[in-house]
Amino acid sequence: PQTALTERDGAYMRAGGIGSIRVPMVWAAIQPTATSAYDWSATDQVVEVATRHGLTVLPFLYSTPEWLTAKPTTLPVENNREKRSWSAFVEAAVKRYGPEGEFWEEHGPSAPPAQRLTPIPIRTWQIWNEANFFYFAYPVSPSRYAQTLQLAHAAVKAVDPEAKVLLSGLFGEPDEGGKKGMPASAFLSALYRVPGIKADFDGVALHPYAFHVEDLEELVEGMREVVVENRDRATGLYITEMGWGSQNDSSVVAFEQGIAGQARELRLAYRFLI
Repeated sequence: PQTALTERDGAYMRAGGIGSIRVPMVWAAIQPTATSAYDWSATDQVVEVATRHGLTVLPFLYSTPEWLTAKPTTLPVENNREKRSWSAFVEAAVKRYGPEGEFWEEHGPSAPPAQRLTPIPIRTWQIWNEANFFYFAYPVSPSRYAQTLQLAHAAVKAVDPEAKVLLSGLFGEPDEGGKKGMPASAFLSALYRVPGIKADFDGVALHPYAFHVEDLEELVEGMREVVVENRDRATGLYITEMGWGSQNDSSVVAFEQGIAGQARELRLAYRFLI
């Protein structure tokens, strides 16, 4: 969702058979200063609405605060302070929303009846967003992302050893190259070359934005080939973003297909993925 989640949203999604919702946990907003306490209020609201309607939450954690780096797209691995702060943030998130987390205690039997929830703890954590694209990570660097991932994996598992850690959803085919972009399959191949990295994630993730479903199929199959080539067949493949715009001007945005085209492409995409 691009706006605050409402009760009406939750009811519609549940009625439509949706079982989970993916949302950002924006570190820069949750910890705006070096000395401020974590502000979970925005995430609390999303988790509360989702839980009330039986939806599992899949968060992606990203955006380095400006008190650490000049840009939120700088991965927090330049020095020990950045690394410690990132690890602490990830650990705090799991302590709040994981099994027996602070959020569930606050909404437990001792809370007012209207605020009580049956817990649906977060058990899967996605680390960063589109780490192969300068919109979210600059410079694009598999080795820097590997460090970010390794720190996050350790922090997650320290709190919830049974939790799953997902790779950043990778943008399928960025137009830019070099420090600004790398194809998803190439980025994943480079990541696999980092010694021991397989132990730090339970699933790979892809954002196969494409003009037509045929292109989406190529992107998905390319990612799976990399996983298989690296003898990692048991690792799952998650499609954590995809879509086509409902406006109808592909000369402005290649992924715009109009209402009818949007419906057609989504039907074909889900048919292929299933």
